[in-house]
Amino acid sequence: KLQRYDDLIQGHIGRGNMSVLNMLNAKYIIVAGQDGKPSVQRNPAAMGNAWFVSQIDIAANANEEFEKLNGFDPAVTAIVNSDFDAYIGGMSPSKNGSISLTKYTPNEISYTSNSTSEQLGVFSEIWYGPDNGWQAYIDGQQVDHIRANYALRAMKIPAGKHEIRYEFKPSSYYIGETISLIASLLLLVAALGAFFFYFRGENRSLPSFEEFLQE
Repeated sequence: KLQRYDDLIQGHIGRGNMSVLNMLNAKYIIVAGQDGKPSVQRNPAAMGNAWFVSQIDIAANANEEFEKLNGFDPAVTAIVNSDFDAYIGGMSPSKNGSISLTKYTPNEISYTSNSTSEQLGVFSEIWYGPDNGWQAYIDGQQVDHIRANYALRAMKIPAGKHEIRYEFKPSSYYIGETISLIASLLLLVAALGAFFFYFRGENRSLPSFEEFLQE
């Protein structure tokens, strides 16, 4: 269960906070129709998959982050916990530029950005923390990313054109890769050992590389 997402549902979405629905890119909402029956309507204010902001509002703690979601404009402001002061220190985002989604799969999400100055990009994806599998990259180089708006991802993006990628690589992925490599090496050692003892048992000299290929 995603606790922060559940907090948003209980404390904001359930109370009709459109700012939160917009930052979560809720493209459609259910409202009561004239006949009292539920009606689906398009939400033109949905923020999209990613966007730049021009203001950063620092919150002292998680409770303040949560409260600041009341009435804020996600198109303009990113609410950032003071835990990330060092990351955003000295930033002066202007919102000038563009960022758009280019690929979306369960394990990889990619974007392109273009701006004339350093920007803070906000993504309508849940932030899981640095140790929970999702890694961030800019032009193939791994970078840090932070939490914004209580539950979303945010990242400093340099001026210019860039490829941004989030990739899901949990620790189990690296463990599996290591086990696979060790197993391959053990198999190779076993094969070489069997090869050696076969020729030793037959009192035959080891073949040359060319002879081995012809066996």
